[in-house]
Amino acid sequence: MKVRQIALGLEMPEEVTRGLPLITMRGKEVAVIENYKRLIAFGNSEISLIAGKGGIYIRGSGLGLEYMRSDSIKITGEISEISFW
Repeated sequence: MKVRQIALGLEMPEEVTRGLPLITMRGKEVAVIENYKRLIAFGNSEISLIAGKGGIYIRGSGLGLEYMRSDSIKITGEISEISFW
């Protein structure tokens, strides 16, 4: 609770202070996920990764990784679904 109060006082975004994933979409063709921890599965129709305290599951067609950095990953293709577990 103290971390959240400090973050609010400093006006820092929660995704930074709590390690929450931040997903930025550009249409249905690009998803950039920040604060991910690990890629679990990768295929042209499914991608699973660990982010925050759970996971993110992405479905679509022609999925690919444009880049994968230590703190962010960029997924391209025809994204049809993003779900959390």
